[in-house]
Amino acid sequence: MSTTTNTTALLITTLLITALSLLLPANAHAALNAGVVRGIWFSEQPLIPDAKVEIFTAVQNQSDITVHGSVAFLVNDAIVGTAPFSAAHNEIVSVSVDHRFSAGTYTVGAYITSVEEGAVASAIVPSIDVIVAEKTTTASNDVPATGIPSVDATLSQVTDTGKNVIDTVAPHAESAAQAVEAFRDTFLTDASTPEHVYGAATTPQEFAAVSSDIFDAEEVPLWKRLLGIAFSAVALVARYWMWLFVVLFLFFFWRLVRGNRIS
Repeated sequence: MSTTTNTTALLITTLLITALSLLLPANAHAALNAGVVRGIWFSEQPLIPDAKVEIFTAVQNQSDITVHGSVAFLVNDAIVGTAPFSAAHNEIVSVSVDHRFSAGTYTVGAYITSVEEGAVASAIVPSIDVIVAEKTTTASNDVPATGIPSVDATLSQVTDTGKNVIDTVAPHAESAAQAVEAFRDTFLTDASTPEHVYGAATTPQEFAAVSSDIFDAEEVPLWKRLLGIAFSAVALVARYWMWLFVVLFLFFFWRLVRGNRIS
C-alpha cells in the first residue's frame, strides 16, 4: 500500500511540472536576442561647452517579436535622460537624449532600463570618455584669439600713420608753394616795374583774388601776367597736391593692411 501511494505522488508531481513548463512562455527560459549595439556617439563633435548636443546609442532586435523598452543615458554615472524605443524583428533603431556639457572630462554610457517583453541578451553599452575643451576667448579688444588685428586696431593704426605723414609733409608742401610764389613775384618785377607782393593762394578763393590782381597789373606785359597766374596755380596745386598724395598714400596703405588681414 505504501509503495502504491509513493508511485501515485511521483506521478502527480511529474504531471504538474510538465503542465507548468507548457504554460510558461518561451522567453521565460532564455533572454530575448535583442539589446543595445556597442557604441555611443554625438550629434556633433567636437563638443562645445554649454551647447545642446544629442547623445546617441542604438538598439538591435534579432528576436522574433517586437521589443519595447527604454534606455537611460549616464554622464559620470549619473542618469541625464531616458528615452523609449520600439524595435521590430531584425530592426536597428537609434535612441537619443539632449544634454549640455560644461568644459571638462566626462564618462558617457547607456543601458536598457526595462523591456516589456522580458530580459534581453545585451543591456549595457560600454562607456566612453570625452573631453570638452574650454571656449577660446579674446585676449584683448584689439587682438582676437586668431592673432589677426581687429578692424578697430587696423583703423587706429592707419589714422596714426596718416597723422604722422601729414605732420611731416605739410611743412614741405607749404615751403614749396611759398618758393613758387616768391619766384612769381620776382618774375613779375623788372627794372621798369615796382616790386609788388601779390599774396599767397592757399584756397581757391584766394587764388581767384590773386589772379585778378595780377591780371589788372597793366604795367606788366600780358604774357608775364599770364605766366604769373600760372605760377599761382602751381602754388595752389602744390598745397592741395600734397594733401591728395597723403590721401592716396593712406588709401593704398589701408588696402595693403586689409589685404593682409584677409589672406
